[in-house]
Amino acid sequence: MRQHLRPPSDSYDDYLNMQLKRTIIKNDNQLKERTIYLVDKLAQFVNLNQAEILCVGCRNHAEIDYFYAKGVKKILGIDLMSKHSDILVMDMHQMTFPDNSFNVVYSSHSLEHAYDPQKVINEIKRICRPGGYVVIEVPIRYETTSADRIDFGGSEKLLSAFAPDVAQVLLAEDDTFTSKGTDVARAIFQIK
Repeated sequence: MRQHLRPPSDSYDDYLNMQLKRTIIKNDNQLKERTIYLVDKLAQFVNLNQAEILCVGCRNHAEIDYFYAKGVKKILGIDLMSKHSDILVMDMHQMTFPDNSFNVVYSSHSLEHAYDPQKVINEIKRICRPGGYVVIEVPIRYETTSADRIDFGGSEKLLSAFAPDVAQVLLAEDDTFTSKGTDVARAIFQIK
């Protein structure tokens, strides 16, 4: 597993600059079917209109708007740039929120970009309330690059990266796409 979690070597400033450029290029991306699927799955387990949610690496308002459409009243996003007041400019490696700030932390196609994935995982666990939910999706079984840095290989390894703080697992699945794109691993679980 360590092999999958070892980031390529480059400086942190170079890493941030590259990720910021990617965020700017992809800032106009539309709502993805995978987002709809994952948020709808979460809604099966959590009363969304009482949730306090953080979207990690949301780029634009598409994910947040979908959460609002599902009844969410309290939601913030973070990314390396923002055009919206409810998306804060923040590095996922050093979140400035107090401990136990959110009862749902949602991250879709962000963790694989981490410079130090364990640091980001520790931050997610720190800001998620005990008994709160982590909702995560990452691409798997792909060739890593300096931008797409970490291949977790599957939902089992993704969950083990959050150990020993995983309580109840509500969803853990790998989805194989033949012509639609990269395979993904997703998980929804409670934090101890």
